Amino acid sequence: MTTNTETSVSPSPPPLTRLSNITYAGQEIRRVSFHDVEMIALKDVLTACGYSSTKNCTLYYGRVDCDQTERLKHLEDRSPMIFATATGVLQMVGRMRKEEAYAFSHWFKAYAGTGDPQAIPDVCADKSRLRETLTALKMDILVQAQSLHEMRVEAATIEAALNSHS
Repeated sequence: MTTNTETSVSPSPPPLTRLSNITYAGQEIRRVSFHDVEMIALKDVLTACGYSSTKNCTLYYGRVDCDQTERLKHLEDRSPMIFATATGVLQMVGRMRKEEAYAFSHWFKAYAGTGDPQAIPDVCADKSRLRETLTALKMDILVQAQSLHEMRVEAATIEAALNSHS
């Protein structure tokens, strides 16, 4: 009596390659290549956007189309993490309300377009320069407003003097 024994070949794990991290405003963002598609760690994106990853993970992960995400075990981590394609990252960040998320979105769009994080201007440095410029402009406006007020008072005084002599 012969028996048929089927040998089952376990499928090989999908190709997962660690890519070098990218850095945004001092925050390391982990990347992997999964089936030759770059995937970004959503936990790192949340942190870069100013959100506490533990409080907001479920809320924001749920806002990304499931075909844009994969639950993967990053090569250095003990537990799986949620990674998303560039489209998935932009879906998640586009629904955030913080100013940091808006800045990250602009930076990431440039990164996704070029693939080179070095080619992207430092958004934080740009924001710092813009804040300095805004402060200087507000001071100029304040000085101009004071001068304008003084001129109005002087004009009103002259007008009152002219009206009293007529």
